[in-house]
This record gives sequence, C-alpha cells and structure tokens, in this order.
Amino acid sequence: MKKYLFSILLLATCCSLTKAQESLVLRVGAGVASLHSVHVKNLTSFMVGVGYEYEFNQKWSISPMLLYYARGWKEKDETVPARDDNGDLVYDPNTGEQVFGKKGQKSHANYLHIPVLVNYYIHLVSPHYISLSAGPYFAYGIGGDTETYGDTDRQGAERVYYEQDTFDDLGARRFDMGLTFSVGYDYNRHINFAANTDIGLLRVSPHGGKTKNFYLTFNYKF
Repeated sequence: MKKYLFSILLLATCCSLTKAQESLVLRVGAGVASLHSVHVKNLTSFMVGVGYEYEFNQKWSISPMLLYYARGWKEKDETVPARDDNGDLVYDPNTGEQVFGKKGQKSHANYLHIPVLVNYYIHLVSPHYISLSAGPYFAYGIGGDTETYGDTDRQGAERVYYEQDTFDDLGARRFDMGLTFSVGYDYNRHINFAANTDIGLLRVSPHGGKTKNFYLTFNYKF
C-alpha cells in the first residue's frame, strides 16, 4: 500500500514538473537613473542581458536575470571662484567685482545587475496578459568614471576638465542591493513590455545617496 501511494505521489510530481514552462529571456531596457538626494540630477541609463523564467502555473513564475546595467548620477552645478593661470582670483576689470564660474560633476557607474523577480500574470483575452513583478536585486560595480568640469582648484588643463575612477578614486560603493517593482504587458507569453523602478537600500555614492531608477524594458522569451 505504501509503495502504491509513493508511486502515485512520484507520478504526480513528475507530471507537475512536466507541465511547468521554462524560458530563456532576453532583456534590453533604457531609462533614467539617479540617487535619493536633492543635490543629484537624473542621467540616462541602459541595460542588456539574459534571464531564465520558470513558470509554476499559468499565473505564477520566477525569473532570475544577469544584466549589464550602465547608470549614474549628476551633481548639481556648484558656484566656484574663477582663477587665472597662476591660481589667483579673477576680478572684473570694469566693476572690480569677483568673477565666479560653474563646477559640474557627472558620475557613470556600470554594474553587473542580478534581479530575482516573482511574476504574477493576469489573463485578459488570449493571448494578452498583464504582468506584475517584484523582488530583490543585487548589483556589483565593475567600472565607471566621473567627469568634472570647471574645477578652479586644479592646475593646468584639469581646471577645465578631468576624469576619475568612480569606484576607486571617488570611493563609491561597489555593492548595491534593493527592490525592483514592475508592471508590464505580455503578448502570448513570449513578448513583454514593462515599466520598472529600482529602490536602493544601500548608500552607494560618496555623498550618501541611494539608488533611484526608472526604466522601460523589452523582454523576449525563447
């Protein structure tokens, strides 16, 4: 009797696994990236990568992904005193007032980005679905540079423009993690367009900002 029950359970398990759908997912996306800070402006961002979707049934699935994600942030311009080639302050010859300029800084940060999303599908009229997704993401910085313009405290050509490594020279945090939320339209469970947002939980910039991203994605499931 026990062997008979075990055989039935084993057969039921195999059948449920057979019915499950597995798909390779290609993702591309673009949007804006920034940090939770009043001193930072948005920059354009893009991503590309692959994932894997395992469907438990017609409504629920899980999809881990590995993405290359280029994002960053731009500091608001800072007013700085103008200086001549000797480093001395510059004054207007007509009014005698001190001359000021603008200093700007733009940081690019490239990550290996790993979201793990739980997806819920709402069936409309075949083959149309609405998808709701949420889950954690983990990211590790693999490169990027920060461009600085108009830094009058520098010497020579660097007073006009210079670059630094975002992660090494400026000390930005390489590891990032947070939550991803997504709402999308799914056609025939193969083509998906979605609006996504990332909410960072760690401070990643030298000034203490957390990730804040919004982007649109196109996913194709093989």
